[in-house]
Amino acid sequence: MIIVVAKSNVLPEKREEFLKLAREMEQKSRQESGCISYTLYESMDNPNQFCYIELWKDAGALKAHNNSAHFLSLVPKMNQLKKEPSHVELYHEITEL
Repeated sequence: MIIVVAKSNVLPEKREEFLKLAREMEQKSRQESGCISYTLYESMDNPNQFCYIELWKDAGALKAHNNSAHFLSLVPKMNQLKKEPSHVELYHEITEL
C-alpha cells in the first residue's frame, strides 16, 4: 500500500473555489479501482491549509491516478489557488518489524 500526504496552503480569497475543485477531485479519485481511501482534511490551526491523505493499492494505481483525466485537469486549476506549491510525501506500509 502507498500513502500520499499532500499539503496545500490556499490563498484566503480562493478558499471556496479550491474546496469546490478539491471535492470534485475527491469524488472522482475515490471511484478509481486502486483507490483505498482519498480524504481532504483542514488544519485546525489554519483554515486555509489543507491536507489530502490518500491510500493506494500499489505504485501502479498511484501512477494511473496521476495520469487520469480528472487529475490532469484539476491539479493545474487547484495550483493556481495556492500560496505556494504543495508539499507531497509518499509512504509505504511497513509489513514486517
